[in-house]
Amino acid sequence: MHHIILFDTDIRESLLPFTYTRPVCDIRVGVLTIEEKWRQLVPNIAVSYITPEHLEPLYPIDINEDNYLINGAILPTRQILAQIQDLESGETIMMGDELIAARLSKSKFEKLLVKNDLDRLKGFQIDQSKVQ
Repeated sequence: MHHIILFDTDIRESLLPFTYTRPVCDIRVGVLTIEEKWRQLVPNIAVSYITPEHLEPLYPIDINEDNYLINGAILPTRQILAQIQDLESGETIMMGDELIAARLSKSKFEKLLVKNDLDRLKGFQIDQSKVQ
């Protein structure tokens, strides 16, 4: 895993005004932000973002041939990292209706951005005790 894309969900609205000027992953949880926690757990990882349009200049997205999309509100643990690293291209990890992570090729990712169609992806459910 060399590249992750952290994305915001509807929780972003609940965290306003903090998230008006930054994505959820840029909020501090203790000493580090969620993004910094990912960087600490996975050294030398490239990070980009899916953010609201007004934040795109500050938090750009970089789409590679192989992309790991990760919910920006999820605190990284070795357990969730192992599950994410085990994903095959086109697979997702879900908690109920909430997308936790997905591994997508560049073409599938671009289709998802246009159509917002998660139904065509193969998903695995995890229980809440495995996600922080």
